[in-house]
Amino acid sequence: MKTIIWKENSISPWLFDDAKIITMKSDQIDVGDPDNLEFIIGDMNSENSTLIEGVTAPEDGWVGTKFTYIDGSWAIVEGWVEPEEEA
Repeated sequence: MKTIIWKENSISPWLFDDAKIITMKSDQIDVGDPDNLEFIIGDMNSENSTLIEGVTAPEDGWVGTKFTYIDGSWAIVEGWVEPEEEA
């Protein structure tokens, strides 16, 4: 798997399968085949974030921004509150 983390705090808002094409640019991150993009991450780029490949998903179930990824290890963000389930 691949994750993208913020450089300032190592929080992981994105997790992708190994096969997903991720293109880090200076102004955005492109997700998917460059000829047919799936979406663009506009608030992250090669200056403020890092793409890390070869990760495994955390055992507690990955949710965007729930975990940091530092030195090959996942940790739950301090103060994380699980979202309420829909009734």
